Amino acid sequence: MPEDLREIAYLRLENPDMSLRDLGQNLSTPISRSGANHRMQRLLEYAGTEVKTNGKKNLTFEQANELLEKTVSKMESGELTLEQTMEEYAKACELLAYCMKQLEQCKGKIIDINERISRLSKGDDND
Repeated sequence: MPEDLREIAYLRLENPDMSLRDLGQNLSTPISRSGANHRMQRLLEYAGTEVKTNGKKNLTFEQANELLEKTVSKMESGELTLEQTMEEYAKACELLAYCMKQLEQCKGKIIDINERISRLSKGDDND
C-alpha cells in the first residue's frame, strides 16, 4: 500500500469522526480537505469495495463496522506478531473502505432527499 494511503488510513482508524479537513491537516505533510477526500477515494479503490464473509455474502454496514472495531482492538492489544498485525491491518483497510462507501451512499441519498424536500416546499417538484 502506498505510504500516503497508509497514513490516512491509520489516521481515519484512530479518528473515525474527524472531518476530512482535519484529517488532511493532521497528516505528516498537511493537505487540503479536497486532497484528503482524494486520498480516501484512492484508498477505497485500493482496498476494493466488496467485503465478503467466508466468500459467500455481503456484510451489512453494522456487521462490517463491528468487525472493524474488533480488528482495531486486536491490533491495539499488542499481542499480535508483526505479520499478524499486517494481516489485520489489511482487513481493517478493506472494512474501512466498505463502511466509508456505505456512508457516502447514504450521504448522497440524504442530499437527494433534502433537495427534493426543498423543491417541494417551493412548489417546484418536477419528479
